[in-house]
Order: sequence, then C-alpha cells, then structure tokens
Amino acid sequence: MREDNQECRSVNRRRYLKRITAGSISLAALGGFPATTTAQNGDGIEVEAEFCGEASTPPENPPGGQAGQCINCVREVCDTEPTAVALYTGLSGTCFTLPAEAIPESADYLTLKAGQNCFLAEVPQNPEGDVTWCLPAGSQDISNATFYSCDGGDVPTVDKVTITCEKIAITTSNIPSGETLTVKVTFGDGEETYEPTVGADGTAHVTLPGDRDITAVVITYNGAVLYAEMVDIQCPKPMPECPEGLNIAYEYKYGEWWPDTYDDIGDEVDPDVFTIEGDQKEVTICAPFPFVVSYATRKKGGKGKGGWKGWKGWKGWKGWHDKKGHMKHENMFDQFFGGHSEHGGKHGGKHGGKHGGKHGGKHGGKHGGKHGSCGCFDDCKEQEPVLAEKVDGQYCATITSAMDGKPKKKAEICWFRVHCPEE
Repeated sequence: MREDNQECRSVNRRRYLKRITAGSISLAALGGFPATTTAQNGDGIEVEAEFCGEASTPPENPPGGQAGQCINCVREVCDTEPTAVALYTGLSGTCFTLPAEAIPESADYLTLKAGQNCFLAEVPQNPEGDVTWCLPAGSQDISNATFYSCDGGDVPTVDKVTITCEKIAITTSNIPSGETLTVKVTFGDGEETYEPTVGADGTAHVTLPGDRDITAVVITYNGAVLYAEMVDIQCPKPMPECPEGLNIAYEYKYGEWWPDTYDDIGDEVDPDVFTIEGDQKEVTICAPFPFVVSYATRKKGGKGKGGWKGWKGWKGWKGWHDKKGHMKHENMFDQFFGGHSEHGGKHGGKHGGKHGGKHGGKHGGKHGGKHGSCGCFDDCKEQEPVLAEKVDGQYCATITSAMDGKPKKKAEICWFRVHCPEE
C-alpha cells in the first residue's frame, strides 16, 4: 500500500509519457498502434477492470490532465509513487483493446475512466495477440485509458509542450543534453519535420514560420512517440502587397469591361489577375491583393462635351486644346485614356509610334484614334474611390452607378481604374 510520508522516491512525479491519443489523431500516420474500445474476436486475453473510486476533480497534478484523474487508484496498489507512461483519449464503448506490442514495457496497471468513475486492472505479463480490458456490465462508456508503472524507472518523457505560431517549446526529462528530438508538425498546407537538440536544462525549441495554421504536433525520441496532439492553431497570414506600378483603366464595350490599351499598362501587372463581374450599373472587381478603384458615373444618355453621341462617332472636336495649344484633361479618364493624341509616344502621335501615326491607329494619332482626347467623358463625374476589402481569401470592391451616394435610375458607370491604395 502507498505510504503518505515516504521520504525517498525514485520517480519524478512530473514525468509521464503522453502517447498517441486514439480517436483524436491518425495512429497509422504517426507510426502508432491501433486502439479500439470494442472486444475483438480471435486469440487474445480479456481482463475485467474493477471499480476503484471516483475520478479526481480537478485532476491530481502532477501528472495533471487526464492522466491525473484516476492515479489515486494506482497509488493504492503501488509501493512507490506511480508514473503515467501512456495515455489514450477520445475513447468510447466499454472495452479497450490494444495489440500486445503496443503496451508499454514498463506498464504495471491500467486505469479506465468512465463518466466520473475510475476502474483499475493489471497489465498481463508477456501477453501475445490482443489484450482487451472491459468494464463491468452496465458501466458508462470509457473516455480515457492510462497505463502506469510502479517501478520508478527513468523513462524519457516530454513534460510540457507550448505551441504558438512562431515556435514550439518542449520540456523533457531523462533525455541527455545534446540528444536530438524529432518533431513532426502538420500545417494546414502540409507537413514539416524538425530536429531540435535538447539543451542542458532539458528544453528544446523549434522555430516555426509564423503564418501557417497548425493542426498536429508529434514528438519522438529514439523511435518512441513521447507526445502527439491534435491542435487547432490559426496563424495570421501576411497581407499581400499591391503590385508596384498598378494602373489599369477599364471601359465597357461589347457587353464587357475591358482594360484600355494593354500595351499602355506595361508589364508590371497582368490584367488577368483581376476578376470582373457586372455591367455599367454595378460591377465587382476582385484580386489577390489590396487595391483601390477610382471611377466616374453619369446620367445615361449624356452626350458629353461637344455633343458626343456614344460609340458611333466623334463630334465636336473643338475644345481639345486651349488657346495656347495645350491639351485639356477635364477628368481622370482623359488623364489616363487621353494620352494617345497629337504628341505621340509609344502608342501614337503626329509622327507615328508603335500603335498609331499621323492619321491615327488603334491607339491614337493626330486625327483621332480609339480615344484621343475627345472630351467624350466630360459629363462623367468622379465618385469617391473604393478600397477593396478582404472577402473569402481575396480582395474585392463593388462600385455602382449611384452618383454622390444617391442611386439614379438613368445612370451608368463611365469608366473605372484600379491602382494601389497609396496612390
């Protein structure tokens, strides 16, 4: 029987081996053994566990946790302070079965917790096949099973594990300084294995990326699983940056929104990274990074400066230049769409260019082109820019034909431009 005033104990009560938890983690994937709470047919041993008392509330600490719920039962039968050497959780049913090779070699007793009751059973010596421990008829389902040792052997153990997005801190016992642990971390997007070294103080540390969700951690030493836990640690993801040089203007034609003059955009950003859904009444723009949408609206049917009547033709060229011959830009659209006119450049101009020439071209020219600076958007009024918000892993912004925040039946979106927030 246990003596309450024992002075010398060869077992550190804080040491216990936390093995794979059945029902809460994939045993095969972790190299463990299958555990079941249903008695199996065939060769094997069946042991009946006996009621030994109520579970400690809160659990005895050490060892703490579920391993400390029924340890008082084992203290009654061990001559020395018992050590928890294996813990199985997430169980159900009234029987618990393990292959003989999965039973810890140092285990002397097994406790089974069912409801608030504890049951105690011996561990058979040199068993073969499967060993099944069952509760008396009418008992509640088993929730956890813990193996204990009475011999006080110095078993290598993991006493404490602290897991954050940035690191894992491990406290061990009976593992020499300089020895290597194997730590397998399951992230939300894959697995990675680390091999930290145990320091003189018995601790080991693993540095993690900090931005990957963590779902499981398994720690082994010399092939033995010392710790295995399912976890749910959500880690913050770094905000993607808006691509430098983003500046894409869109116009509506042929029933769709099209980027204006692809070559004018440059190679900084591919317009295909944006998904655009909607028409000139309302459109939603999404991308995998933050951005801002500048846009303008007008009353439907507006003629624009000089009597422009839609896409059928250009009229009223007067007003393109002021008295000094300077080109006018009445709104932001002309600033970004109207640069393909008389003075040329990459896409056109009086003396030619890649996409134009004196008499026009796809993107410009002295006498017109796709846009020129016709003043055809002068009746469009710029609205407050809209900052894209994060939605389902991407960034989206929705703009409407409302003018100054007021919905208008006869209104439409003239154009919109996507650019970086800082711009």
